[in-house]
Amino acid sequence: MKPCNTVLNLEEKSRNAHGPMFIYKYSSENFGEYKAPKYFPPIGVNHAKVQEVWREEWDIHPAKIIKGLLPDLKLDIYYPGFPHLKYIKHTFEKKEAGVKVFQQDSRGINFILKIEKSEPPNLFDLLKNILGKSVFVNWPHLLEAKVVAISSENDKYYLKESNDPTPIHEQFDMKQVKLWHSTVEDLKSKTLKRWGIDIGETDYVIHAKLMTGRNYVAYHDGKVILEKKWAEVEQPFPHQSIVKNITIYDKEYKEYTIHEYFKPGTKVIGFTKKSMDNSKQWLYSEQCPNPLQGSSPPDPNVTYQLFDR
Repeated sequence: MKPCNTVLNLEEKSRNAHGPMFIYKYSSENFGEYKAPKYFPPIGVNHAKVQEVWREEWDIHPAKIIKGLLPDLKLDIYYPGFPHLKYIKHTFEKKEAGVKVFQQDSRGINFILKIEKSEPPNLFDLLKNILGKSVFVNWPHLLEAKVVAISSENDKYYLKESNDPTPIHEQFDMKQVKLWHSTVEDLKSKTLKRWGIDIGETDYVIHAKLMTGRNYVAYHDGKVILEKKWAEVEQPFPHQSIVKNITIYDKEYKEYTIHEYFKPGTKVIGFTKKSMDNSKQWLYSEQCPNPLQGSSPPDPNVTYQLFDR
């Protein structure tokens, strides 16, 4: 294109040259009317202050560029939202596996992570260690989830919805055995085709509910505690791809009292866990013996989730 530069006019040459970057900042000063380009009406009130920044101002001396891991990086801490290859022993290989890229099977060679085969744990030890507890699934993405059931080829152990910690045993029939094998094959194909991970043989399937968020819950003893919320529907995960007992980088959430969280006279809405239809509007008062008062007294057997209105 260089030979064509001679036929460009001055305006075209200016548009074809490198210039400064523009940083727009709000200013309390009104700079008056700004005439917009064609087809747009002028802007009567303009509080945008423009600062020109040239590329040379952003240049960094090569000696100051840190290559590789930062000196203060803590590899033993998991930062939620950032995949981590640690925690599970694995190898890799190059092969044509047809891993999907932009919803299309790749035609070239893929790098495949292979989870190393290890001795399967004792089922009853597994029930004791993770059933009803939170773990991290979908390695290396590591999403937090609560384990509600564990199944093998022939049976399944799960917990009731109540607080009873005793697991319930269910023996599989032939139809359920076939369904379990189908689930295992689907998990193996999904992780290989979507993420390029070979999970190997699966001895146990972990049924867990992913964490969907957190919210503050007020209890009748006056404490307001941040609790985790879990999905309503459980999902299957291969046992060899879950991680537990790891150090997580997490903000320290303060535990409030009802007096600190709501000032007297604040209007709040109480939602029961059973039904949103049972919600009532309450007026918080320090003088009231029960911290929540309304048209009818709150049920002492119900935990209310409080939201400022």
